[in-house]
Amino acid sequence: QLQYDVSAHALKSSGATLDFNGTDFSFNTNDLFIDQSTSRVGIGTTSPQTLLHVVGNIRVEAGSNETQNIQFFESAVERARIEFDSSTANDFSLQTADNSDALQDRLTIQTSQDATQVSIGTATPATNMELTVEGDISASGTVFADAFQSVTGNSTIDFNDDVDVDGNITASGNISA
Repeated sequence: QLQYDVSAHALKSSGATLDFNGTDFSFNTNDLFIDQSTSRVGIGTTSPQTLLHVVGNIRVEAGSNETQNIQFFESAVERARIEFDSSTANDFSLQTADNSDALQDRLTIQTSQDATQVSIGTATPATNMELTVEGDISASGTVFADAFQSVTGNSTIDFNDDVDVDGNITASGNISA
């Protein structure tokens, strides 16, 4: 026998199977609603607009030192993932599949230290950097910086266009044309 306990908001069974055939199904009107005609599920709504429609907050939780994620698939191939990994450096990352369908970190935010570090194109931000980009950076507007410095100190920084300077130029080596 199957009974709905209104005071406990619980469906109780003594071994019976619950089967709804050809009808919509709801608990407390819009707490949980299944639209039979569209195969859509609503939580907090009686008119779900997508396969799963939630009105309110969604909580994704795992134990400590575990990984939580939301996966996006195209047929059986995972194409993207939003992930929080509390087992390493508290990384929050957006991942997409590369040409071989392997997931790659595209944007990583590390939150395990005092200053949040962000990396694009790599899962590991450079030490003492707030933003690390692996690859070229392109800007259609002006880039403002207090300083430009090569990572190794032995490299050069090339400018392939005119450079306008407001202020002094200081050099500790040769300046050549």
